[in-house]
Amino acid sequence: MRRSVLHEDSNHPLHSVIYEPHDPKPEKAPVVLFLHGYFGADPAAYELMLRHIARKGFIVIYPGYGHPLRPQAWADNAANALNHALEFLEQGDHVRPDRKRVGFVGHSIGAILALHLAQKNAAAVQSFLPQPRVIITLDAAGITSLAWPFISIDKDRLRRLPDETWLLLVMAEESYQMRLQDPHHCQTDEIPPGKYCNAFTVNRLAYRQTPQIPDARKAAVMIPSDQEGDVELRSEHNAVQADCGFLGEPINAVDYWGYWKLTVGALAHVLLGDPDDYAFSDTRLRRAFGTWSTGRPARPIAGLDRCLQEGKCPQ
Repeated sequence: MRRSVLHEDSNHPLHSVIYEPHDPKPEKAPVVLFLHGYFGADPAAYELMLRHIARKGFIVIYPGYGHPLRPQAWADNAANALNHALEFLEQGDHVRPDRKRVGFVGHSIGAILALHLAQKNAAAVQSFLPQPRVIITLDAAGITSLAWPFISIDKDRLRRLPDETWLLLVMAEESYQMRLQDPHHCQTDEIPPGKYCNAFTVNRLAYRQTPQIPDARKAAVMIPSDQEGDVELRSEHNAVQADCGFLGEPINAVDYWGYWKLTVGALAHVLLGDPDDYAFSDTRLRRAFGTWSTGRPARPIAGLDRCLQEGKCPQ
């Protein structure tokens, strides 16, 4: 894995960190634009996941958005940083980016930004980015934040995403269960939503307002929490950040069997043509969440397609 930094100042509008597959080093590789959460310009919180994705054969580009308190510039900065990074990779001995095989991955507010950029690019008279073939949201949230007016998603633009797009929506159990504190607002498309619907409403909007994407290309799942004795697996909003992140917790099943497995599985299926679909199809492998040392299987990953589409949600 090879790591490069463009513009050391993380507030620079063209700042990005690039991860390339290296051993073995391909001549060309698919591109993953990874969009971070609030105040995440330093990739340390996601470093292990970013390296994991790159080692699976993808170029990962991690932009910084510019100043964290100027969300009105985030979308343009992220798009420009991506294009700047693609140009950088076309030079020297770098792995060449395959602009026809691109995926967007986002966490928290970055997941909303991923949807925003994809819908904006699809609706533009002339594309300003490579259109993603797959969009993966990791506990999307931020619809109640100050950034929302500048990177919002709306049903008219979402419906202009190409019907060949693949869409994977991954939700933490903590975010999923919060909807029970305000069930009325969380089962509507009301904007802004109730304060307990922050993540649930984003996922509901993205799923329900993309009817042009066939069911076979779209999936929503929940990563569960679990406990065995005194050991706890916490599926909460920042769990995607692994041991480098906000909670400072070690790598565990939430990472390896949850976010990492689903993200790499979706990217490999769509961008590498891997026939093993363990992200979009409700199979035993997708549901698998590892086994405790006692021999008990951990609670399985749950499908949420009917929950987001029809309101029939598992407990």
